Amino acid sequence: MEFKGRLYSKEYKEKFRTEHSTATVERNPQEKGKFRLCIDGIPILDWFRKKFQEIKEKLGLNTPVENKQRKGLKI
Repeated sequence: MEFKGRLYSKEYKEKFRTEHSTATVERNPQEKGKFRLCIDGIPILDWFRKKFQEIKEKLGLNTPVENKQRKGLKI
């Protein structure tokens, strides 16, 4: 089903806008007998993560985390 509008994510407490997307219900390959909602062929939770990442990149908040080794003693 094709649609446009806004989808709300409880996880991110944010509404994500789409101008042209396709919603489908597919069988969940990880859980037999269950289904999942997909937006543009992506499971909806992954779609929200992707949209949130896009917003962060636009705002310049996507700074990579440096892997620093901690100095000190381990107990």
